[in-house]
Amino acid sequence: IRSLISLGTLALVYGYLNRQSMPARALVVVAVLPVVIVANGLRVASAGVGAHAYGAQAAAGFLHSFSGW
Repeated sequence: IRSLISLGTLALVYGYLNRQSMPARALVVVAVLPVVIVANGLRVASAGVGAHAYGAQAAAGFLHSFSGW
């Protein structure tokens, strides 16, 4: 949810500063949702792979903090 809000706000600012048409601005804002879903899926998958390869402690430590950032 936090990444959706921050990327949505960034998309709104980007659309405003580029002074594009309203449909183009709407497209940029709507495109945020699939980007957030895919990025979160990759984050969860990488944490799972890290936990499998290096153990649960490695995935709960640095890898978890870094991927959440």
